Amino acid sequence: MTRPVVFDTSAIISAAITPNSNAALALEYGFKNAKVLVSTATFEELRRKLTSQKFKKYFVGNEMENLLTRFRELATWIEPETVEAVSRDSEDDMFLAVAKAGDARQIVTLAKDLLVLNPWRGIEILKPYDFLVSVS
Repeated sequence: MTRPVVFDTSAIISAAITPNSNAALALEYGFKNAKVLVSTATFEELRRKLTSQKFKKYFVGNEMENLLTRFRELATWIEPETVEAVSRDSEDDMFLAVAKAGDARQIVTLAKDLLVLNPWRGIEILKPYDFLVSVS
């Protein structure tokens, strides 16, 4: 059975810059065994942050563009109709909206403002390690 899951930007960037991390293992598991949900807004945030000066130094040549292309192609796209104000960080609300609209069971994140909401409307909000434990 394919289980919908949302990875927020913090988890995806951690996976991208630390290939053997729990975040990388969790994201790889998600793409192989789940339905990784993404929206235009969440993908645009990922693209914007990855191409910022802060993260450019972690990528050589076309690595960043290849990562974005792979993510774009492997993810399942969903566009929530509404985004509620829930999190202390309003930028995190779009991940909650994607999870709700896509009937996700889990959100994988490193963001404290999301983690404090666990669980939210029956959706687990987990760090990458805890996600890996939950699926093993």
